[in-house]
Parts: sequence; C-alpha cells; structure tokens
Amino acid sequence: MGINVSGAVSQAREIGNKGNELQRIKNSLEDFRTNLNSGWKAEEMVYVNEAIDNIKLQLTKITSSLDSIESKIISTAYEIKREEEREAEARERARERARERARENALS
Repeated sequence: MGINVSGAVSQAREIGNKGNELQRIKNSLEDFRTNLNSGWKAEEMVYVNEAIDNIKLQLTKITSSLDSIESKIISTAYEIKREEEREAEARERARERARERARENALS
C-alpha cells in the first residue's frame, strides 16, 4: 500500500487554511488596535500597542511556518509517490529478468 497523496495534500491544505485563519485574526487585531487607539489616548496605550505588535509578529511567524509546513508536506508526499513508483518499476524489471532467465534455463 502506497502513500495516499490526495489525503496528504488535503491534510496539508487544512494546515494552510489554519494559516489563513491566523492571518484574518491578525487583520482583526489590527482593526481592533486602530479602533482602540482612536478612542483611548492614555499613556498605557504605548504598552497595549507593543503587546498587540508582539502578538501580530508571533501570528506572522506562525502563519509563515504553517505555509512552509503545508508546502513541505505536499512536496514530500509527491516525492514519496515518485519513489514508490520507481521501486515498483524496479521490482517489475527484476521479475521480468527472472522470467527471462527461467525461460532460458527451461530451453537449455
């Protein structure tokens, strides 16, 4: 039984979708920050903004990692499939050579 490429791609896409969700959350957080800054002018906003910036940075890193993981899963699944196909072809060639030798031995 070989690798299920479509299953691996589907799961990888789910990971990529989580990255998209995080991007939407990051955008919502920026909207929240903008609204908050327009209505709250206290000194503490410097710290609030720093915290929001740190969260956004972490979300960006996680999103990037998820995108990378998605891509790697897909490329690895296809590479495994190609390797399985090469191995199957090699086994078939070996069986064919064995059949040829058996025929030659039977004729001798």
